[in-house]
Amino acid sequence: MPYGLETFINAPLPRAMPKDDLSTGRVPSALTESISGVFDMAGSNRRWPPKHEFSHKGLYEARAAALNTRYTTANDRRVTPTGDVRVVATNPILELREQTDRLKALIGQRGPLYRRHFVDNALSWKTCRLLQVTHVEEVNHAGVISDVTSLYETLMVGWHEATATVSNVSATAGVAASLVVTNSGLLPVYDGVLSIARTSGTITSVTVSGGGVNFVWTGSIGAGQTLVIDAGAQTVTIGAADAYAGFALGATARDWLPLEVGINILSVTVVGGNATISMSHYNQWP
Repeated sequence: MPYGLETFINAPLPRAMPKDDLSTGRVPSALTESISGVFDMAGSNRRWPPKHEFSHKGLYEARAAALNTRYTTANDRRVTPTGDVRVVATNPILELREQTDRLKALIGQRGPLYRRHFVDNALSWKTCRLLQVTHVEEVNHAGVISDVTSLYETLMVGWHEATATVSNVSATAGVAASLVVTNSGLLPVYDGVLSIARTSGTITSVTVSGGGVNFVWTGSIGAGQTLVIDAGAQTVTIGAADAYAGFALGATARDWLPLEVGINILSVTVVGGNATISMSHYNQWP
């Protein structure tokens, strides 16, 4: 298998005898019956799964007891009065319990679930919620292994690259600036974040267009302020203040900030002042 589910928030998933559900979500049918037959409501438009549930199954293993050397705060080995090295014996059953309980303690929480690509060791993630942990014990495995299945749900279609890609351009008042954004993944991106940081003057409007992007924001961006348009969360803010009231999508907009696979060029025009324009996005894979 090319991938393995690895960690949810801070809890490593069991890696012995793993069964990783790497399926995609299911797209609802767009076919609708009518008097004259059946027609496709979506037409040529691409549709996405509204949500996705998937699971991971594996075994936590109790490792053999080990003797760990004790050290002082100065990193010197602790010894007895007779010169013997002091050690601490690990408890394999306690370690096994701690592994299972760490995952169970995250039930209901929402956070990043990481998977590892075995070819290049790269990590990718989705924001998921842990719905259930199934833990079945057999008496002949007691204290040796824990058979654990964890169930997750997510709204995300693509697995996100571990680190974001950031693209920048400087914009002069009244002059359209071309922001070049390269999506190097295999899926379109719909949760990018566009930031307009005022560098001089007072910006009164921002217009962004290109490749299915078409919106105008009107308001006031003053000294030290940054307008942040988060397409994933669908929020518009300046600092901690809500600035959504000035945001308006144009007639040709497909979404807030859709980025197709490959090179995307966004035209950004600021009025009333100069700014630094930044686009942050995560390349994504199925």
